[in-house]
Amino acid sequence: MIRIYRSRPGETFRTARDRPPEVSVPHAAELIAAALRVSPAFSGREIATLRLALESLPDQSDLDIVLAGDGILYHVGSPDRPIVRSPSPADPKPPLRAIFSRAGGDIILIEPRPALRSVLRDALEVLGYEARAVDARDEAGLQDCIRTREPEVVVVSRESASAPPAPLAGLSGRAAMVLVTQSPVSEAPGWDVVARHPLKIHTLSSLIDPLVERVRRQRTG
Repeated sequence: MIRIYRSRPGETFRTARDRPPEVSVPHAAELIAAALRVSPAFSGREIATLRLALESLPDQSDLDIVLAGDGILYHVGSPDRPIVRSPSPADPKPPLRAIFSRAGGDIILIEPRPALRSVLRDALEVLGYEARAVDARDEAGLQDCIRTREPEVVVVSRESASAPPAPLAGLSGRAAMVLVTQSPVSEAPGWDVVARHPLKIHTLSSLIDPLVERVRRQRTG
């Protein structure tokens, strides 16, 4: 069975699954047709993200797909199973899942869309980062954030692959710059890493952790 959930503003990927799924089908091949029939309707971006998520799924799976930020961010994972007994103190603790950050780190997120800004910030915090979200048009707020937080990584979400915002110029060499964009580019001047929407939550920590570790080495070296 494959289930689709949609995260609302302020929810995490886990709490989105506290409600019944919006779509539930026994086979992956039926998922898109079922999603197109529900109300409120899935957006074109959400449908495109679902198609991307389905590329790596076998037809018969038992998985949850959680969409957030109009399909900008998504998570594919096994459903939460009920606990059938109380664990004893002698039971080993389950290992941390690979999606979570090893390094942590201080992140500034720059995103012009309020709902998506909230979703991306929440996702970063769930993964284990200290995240502050700033409106792309709020230069004064961004400058204040840079002064008070000394970020290790700055994530900028925008449609185009243009140069980093002017207030970030002073961070050159002291923080890593990540561009998340719709543009079909793999690199761009002024950016350490370029990633494309939609972002799978599993990839965020593997994208950001090496940059945090590199910045820390530079600062202590």
